[in-house]
Amino acid sequence: MIITFEGIIKSYIRSFSGNSAFYVVDKNNISYYCFTAKNIRIGDVSDNIKIIGKKLKTDKVKVEFVENLTQNRIYNFSRKKSIIYSISLVLLFFFIITFIGSIIMSQKFSIYLDDPLNEEEYLLAMISITMVMLSIVGIVTVSPLLYLTLKSKKQNKLIKNIIEGKKLIDDKENIKLINIEQNDIKFGNNVNYCPNCSKKLSLNIKYCPYCGNKVLSHQR
Repeated sequence: MIITFEGIIKSYIRSFSGNSAFYVVDKNNISYYCFTAKNIRIGDVSDNIKIIGKKLKTDKVKVEFVENLTQNRIYNFSRKKSIIYSISLVLLFFFIITFIGSIIMSQKFSIYLDDPLNEEEYLLAMISITMVMLSIVGIVTVSPLLYLTLKSKKQNKLIKNIIEGKKLIDDKENIKLINIEQNDIKFGNNVNYCPNCSKKLSLNIKYCPYCGNKVLSHQR
C-alpha cells in the first residue's frame, strides 16, 4: 500500500540494520514508524516533512520520498531500476523451456525405464524425469518472486508519478495522493530542465525529484 502524509519528526530510533529510522506524527496525532533504505538523516527533530512511502504489513513505512518543508530539501530514495524483475523473468522463461524440453525427452525415453540393461537410454530417461521435476520446482519457486517484483515495479512507477505531480486514481492499489496546489505544477507541452542534473521536469515544479535541487520557475 502506498501512503502519503505530512507530519513532524518526533524522534530518531537506533537501527541495527544500517538504515535511518524515525517516528513521524501527523496533524491527527497519528504516529508512523518510518525507515529509509539508506542511513541518511532527512531532517532535525520537530522538522515538518511530507512523506511518500510503502506501508508494510508490520505497519512500518518504507520511505521512498521526503520533502523537508522546514529546510526546503528533498530526498528521493525510490529505486531507479531493479534487476531482480529481469532476472526472475529470465529464470522463469528458462525453467518453462526446460520443462517443455524435458517432457518431450521423457516421452521419448520413458519406454526404456523397464529396460535397465540398456544403460544409455535408461540413464537418459532418468535424467529427463529428474529435469522435469527440477523445472517444476523452479517454476513454483520463481513465480511468486516474479509476482512480487512485478508488484513492486508497479508501485515504484506509481510513486514516481506521484513525485512528479501526476494525478493518479486507483482504488485497487489504495493510493492516497499528496495534496498538490494547482499553481505548483502544470502539465503541457512546455517543460523545465533541472540546472543541476539536466533531467526533464514538469513546468513550474519547485524542486527536482531526482537530485533535490531547487528549480526556478519557467527555467529553460
